Amino acid sequence: MKAIAEYAMRGRYHAATLASFFAVLSFILPPLGSISGALIALVTLRRGNLEGAIIAICAAIVMGLVTQVSAGSMAIGVVFALLFWLPVWLLSVVLRKTVSLMLAIATAALISALFVIAFHLMVNETITWWSTMIDQVIKEAFVQSGADTTQLEMMRESMASFMTGLIASFLFLSMMMSLFLGRWWQAVLFNPGGFRQEFHSFRLDKSAAVICSILLVWATVGSEPGSIAIDLSFVISSFGGIAGLALVHHWVAAKNANVAWLTTLYILMAFIAPQIMVLLAIIGFADAWLDMRRFYQKETV
Repeated sequence: MKAIAEYAMRGRYHAATLASFFAVLSFILPPLGSISGALIALVTLRRGNLEGAIIAICAAIVMGLVTQVSAGSMAIGVVFALLFWLPVWLLSVVLRKTVSLMLAIATAALISALFVIAFHLMVNETITWWSTMIDQVIKEAFVQSGADTTQLEMMRESMASFMTGLIASFLFLSMMMSLFLGRWWQAVLFNPGGFRQEFHSFRLDKSAAVICSILLVWATVGSEPGSIAIDLSFVISSFGGIAGLALVHHWVAAKNANVAWLTTLYILMAFIAPQIMVLLAIIGFADAWLDMRRFYQKETV
């Protein structure tokens, strides 16, 4: 991974080529899109806002050309780029200017929340809209496989109620993956250990914890699936979950605990991500008030 960052730092052509390469590969393996976004973050953080914007534009053009050839529409690639790489560039600008990981992560949460609000303004009946989309995408596959269509009905009802929130949460976490990887690359090349210290010390401030807690209460009391409150709760849980994850990483390092703790946590997230993120969010919000680090740090002194 370090070699990728070193190659990108050789010059604008090298960074643009790599970002475009991973952008195209993301059509085959979507997670590789995070590497493309991380390259945009790295260039922005290290070389400035304009250089980062140039790399993002190059990746967007390549994505547009690829989708023009493969799907007959350049707009698909451009919209994809705007949804994923423009926010990453913006977060990198915020982090570069403020040197505040808290503010950058909060900006990502705000972008995801605005996505939820905008989607609800454009689509009045979100559950109905998602039900139709799910039917179009997977119904043919069910029919061809000979599977019982009652399973489709159950899946559709379950998925349609939470799709907006899930996509908003995915948008937030994908931004975090790109930003964190870009920041880690910057630290590896120019400030060894810097990102580790920065991430381990990340903690929500009390005002953010209060606002998030109020929104979560609003979501859980009297809100129905598919409502804007429920969809926003996915973003809030992801936001708090990052703080909880930072605390867990700090605890493992401070206690010199076995790395298996982190390995187990990430394996669980791969299978039951929503439940684990809620648990981490609870830890993150509690830490905003209790400052849990001071308890176990005293033990290690």
